Amino acid sequence: MSGREREAAQAVPFLGQEFLLWLYWRSSSDPYFFLDNLGLGSIDLRLEEQITLESLRGEGYRETIQTQEVALSDDIRDSVRTGRIPVAARVKVSRGKAEWQFILTALPLAMRSVKLPAPEKSEDDETMHLRLIQMEEIDRIMRALFKIFLAERTNPAFVNDIRKFLGLER
Repeated sequence: MSGREREAAQAVPFLGQEFLLWLYWRSSSDPYFFLDNLGLGSIDLRLEEQITLESLRGEGYRETIQTQEVALSDDIRDSVRTGRIPVAARVKVSRGKAEWQFILTALPLAMRSVKLPAPEKSEDDETMHLRLIQMEEIDRIMRALFKIFLAERTNPAFVNDIRKFLGLER
């Protein structure tokens, strides 16, 4: 994520938290995102292994839940229902044979500890170039997802849809 999107997220810090909550919701409902109209093809995004949640009410409560299937964990959904919101999560993005893994933090909104797809055998100079292209690719993918999130967030049904997902409304 870079440029104007990052500036917007940093200027309004809660957007990073809402983006992570949206990724949790969307990846729990359907982990496939179709980014063809943005020239990025289809991706599979999953939150894996761990997610950190923090209290919205300023109690200072913070918990990290470790589980193989973050999307299926009732503990995480229950924690969100009680007023905690994701502040960091381990993310895996797959597109074709390429797979990226990283920690996505909400404050500041950033990718950390990015594990890039394994490069194919090639010359050292070529490997470095391919790795840089892979970094640019995951940046473009995450920026595209953030744009989709911002567009969906302006939909009047957005809050109700999340509340239904969490079981707070029928």
